Order: sequence, then C-alpha cells, then structure tokens
Amino acid sequence: MTILPLYTEDLSYDILYTENVYLALPPGHQLIEQVKAHADDGEFPFHLLDIEKFILLKPEMTLRQLSNQILNDYNVVPEVMMETVSVENALRLVNEGIAITFVPKSVKDMTSHRFNGTFVQLNPHHYYNRVVLAYKENDKKPLSRAAKTFIQMAKSGMKQDMN
Repeated sequence: MTILPLYTEDLSYDILYTENVYLALPPGHQLIEQVKAHADDGEFPFHLLDIEKFILLKPEMTLRQLSNQILNDYNVVPEVMMETVSVENALRLVNEGIAITFVPKSVKDMTSHRFNGTFVQLNPHHYYNRVVLAYKENDKKPLSRAAKTFIQMAKSGMKQDMN
C-alpha cells in the first residue's frame, strides 16, 4: 500500500480509497478561535499560518509534497521545527504544543481519542491522498491468481470499511 503519485514507472496499481487531509493545531493554539469562527463556511484563514512553527515529513514523502503544495497555494512560509518520517510522531509533538502539522484522515481517526488539539479539514476537492495497492505486473510475469485474489479482497475490505 502506498499513496499516489508513484515515482516508479514499472508499477501498476489499484486505488483502494481516497482520504481527506487535515491541519492539526496544538491544544490552546491561537488559531482555534478562527477555526471555530469559520466552521460553517470552510474558509480557514491560511494566511495566518505564515511563520507558524511546523513539523513536516521528510521532503521525499508524498504527504510532505502535498503539504508543500498547500503551503505554496496559500503563500505560507512556515518555520520548520523538525522533519520526520512518522506522521504519528509529528501528531504527538503537535499534541504537546510544539508546532502544527498535516495529517491524513486515517491517522486522524486512529489517534483522535488521544489528541487534545483541533483538526481542520482541508478542501477535499484539492487536498487529499489517494491510497493504492501497487504491484509489478508485465507481459513476462503476470500476477498470480493468489495476487489477484488478494487485490480483490483488499478492495472489497476497503469498501466495507468506508461504509
């Protein structure tokens, strides 16, 4: 399982699901009131994030590339406090009041019971993860029946989880 885009041309993939991306604010952050004020209209004042402290993933990671796109779209220049390979660790540090980060819905859902900050859903039409099951397949070595069955099971399982 991985997130699009794939950077290896010899891989095929099947989309399992698409998930929203959220901004995670620490408990008591000054922007929480702005979030509440714009809860109904979805117009979070991103320009207020300029020079805020962020924990971001390492540059080669897909969520980091999406984070960079979001920040660039709103002309936000963050103060990057730390880079990590773990979204979960970034979220733990946000919970301690260190900085802000971006998280996909799957991480938000897994950790929301332990998170005391605030999640802000980003525009789902522009900012999302497409989670896929990637595999090597070519004319010389097609997928085995077991691999095809596994892919179908994964896709069926994800459909049930999403309902």
